[in-house]
Amino acid sequence: MKFHNYIFLTLFFGSFQTGFCQKEISGIVVGSTAMPIAFANVILLAETDSTAISGTVTTEDGKFLLKLPAKENYLLKVSFIGYETSISKTDSSKNQQTFRIVLTENTSELKEVRLYAERPRIVRKADRLIFNVENTSLSSDNAWGILEKTPGVISIQGSLKIRNAAASIYINGRKVNLPA
Repeated sequence: MKFHNYIFLTLFFGSFQTGFCQKEISGIVVGSTAMPIAFANVILLAETDSTAISGTVTTEDGKFLLKLPAKENYLLKVSFIGYETSISKTDSSKNQQTFRIVLTENTSELKEVRLYAERPRIVRKADRLIFNVENTSLSSDNAWGILEKTPGVISIQGSLKIRNAAASIYINGRKVNLPA
């Protein structure tokens, strides 16, 4: 036998043995509408104790490929936010396994939704300054105490002034004359 034939046979049997022993799991992850799910987590778990062996993330078209490290049975766990987790068993007798995993949406219904909004504390208008004291620590104080603590209002010798001018006081849209 010639030397080049020996090299060819070695390469041929070597690649055949390597290809034959190498096991792969491939597949596609889709949603219930058959649209591919990109960037889903695909984790290979040991069947005996569910420890993570290997893992990958699906491509933009939902496909994945994992190499199996040994001749054992594994669990294939696929998860993605908003979908229920899927767990499938692998078959160690097959060299190549192809999965089509369909994830179902995890729909949670809310009983009710409450929105809370707060009015601004200080509103500047062209002719007035509105100070809302509702739900503040000032709301338990009396009217005079609130006015003295209002931003921009100065109490000088029992009279209220805003920018050195006499202040007109309105409470709930009505003008109020407060005695000193």
